Formats: sequence, C-alpha cells, structure tokens
Amino acid sequence: MNVQFYKKLLSFRTYSKSETQIEFRDWLRVFLHKNFENIETKLDQYGNLYVEKGKADVVNCVVAHLDINQRTKSDNIYIANIGEWILGIDKDTGLQIGLGHDDKTGVYFAIKALSEFDNIKAFFPLDEE
Repeated sequence: MNVQFYKKLLSFRTYSKSETQIEFRDWLRVFLHKNFENIETKLDQYGNLYVEKGKADVVNCVVAHLDINQRTKSDNIYIANIGEWILGIDKDTGLQIGLGHDDKTGVYFAIKALSEFDNIKAFFPLDEE
C-alpha cells in the first residue's frame, strides 16, 4: 500500500452536501487522466463521476462514494501514523477525529483496480451511493 498517497486521499475533507466533494472529484478526474491510458470519464447531472478503462462486453465495476460524514469544527487536522494505524488528530484540540476511512479506502481500492485491469469501470458518487 502506498501510505503517502492514501494519506493524500484522506486529507480531502469531503463532507456530505459540500463543495469539497466537487473539488475532490475534479482532482480525482485530473489525476486519473494524467496517470492512466485509455481512460474515459464523464459526469452525470448530479455530478457523479463515471470512469471506464478499456472496452469489453462484460467488465467489473468498483464503487466508492466521495463524501465523509466526520464533520469537525476545524479542518486543522494532522494525519498520524501510529504503528499500523492511521489516525486523524484535531490540531486545535488534540482529540482524535474521523478521517473518512470508510470510502477513501474505497477510492484507493478503485484507483488500484484501475491500475491492475485493462477493462474496468469505476463509479464515484457524490454523497452516499
């Protein structure tokens, strides 16, 4: 696992129903086009991101939503490695906070799948699926 890249994904505070999801989606779209060949992306009316790599009659599809539900009073967050754990620490209070592992892990997995397979689709919805 590329821990530094995963921590980069976690650093995006993509709260539900917020513009930060749009910023992350747009960053992700640019990242995919820069790092993968044979990629097509499109957005639907809601703003969900669809990705297709290669062409085949039958393909697998991975899904990972872009939002997190751990809204905090501060975005002044330190992402710490403690042993095998990756934790969020609010720099203002020193308290542990959620980072959105639930689907930043899914986004990481989807990117990894796009790197491993010639023909695959990925769906990145805003908010919950």
